[in-house]
Amino acid sequence: DHEKLSQIEAADRMNISRGTVQRLLESGRFKIIDAILNNKAIRICNKWEKSPDEEVKNEDSHTN
Repeated sequence: DHEKLSQIEAADRMNISRGTVQRLLESGRFKIIDAILNNKAIRICNKWEKSPDEEVKNEDSHTN
């Protein structure tokens, strides 16, 4: 949505099917609307970056 790509263009760029793009958009839109309407927190993480929770889990699991 942000880059104003068609679903086909987005699918090609992400190397996934158009149907998967459609499902991701629908899911994301639902989550944002639900958070806004129900006063829930929204945490946005880059798929390729570790979330703070993952970093804590990884640090806790290290053994020396």
